[in-house]
Amino acid sequence: MVYFARSEYGERAIEARTDFAQLARFILTSRRQRSHFFEPGLFSDPKWEILLDLRAHHGAHRTVASLFVTDFCPASTGLRHLRNLKTMGLVERWTDPRDARRRLARLSEKGLALMDQYLASVTS
Repeated sequence: MVYFARSEYGERAIEARTDFAQLARFILTSRRQRSHFFEPGLFSDPKWEILLDLRAHHGAHRTVASLFVTDFCPASTGLRHLRNLKTMGLVERWTDPRDARRRLARLSEKGLALMDQYLASVTS
């Protein structure tokens, strides 16, 4: 698998990254709309929901609590999956330096590169 470093992204790739954020938001929204038609547990995939959410909001540090405001899984389950994603090197977590009560999360460089590669593969 090929991982891209930020320095390898040109101006065109940065534009594509914006499109990937929009695509991730679209996928996330369509996945959540399924709950209007099917039982929520039928398509349970918390790790994927977290990755999509973090990709959709890349560039804005997400509070860990905001990742679990939807009903895709209980907060305790989401936190367990978030820890797993961190262990896998796909997500970074840290304490907000301005408010120690808040925990922040974002995709790691590896996580971002893999998400972008996946999103590029579904659009080609």
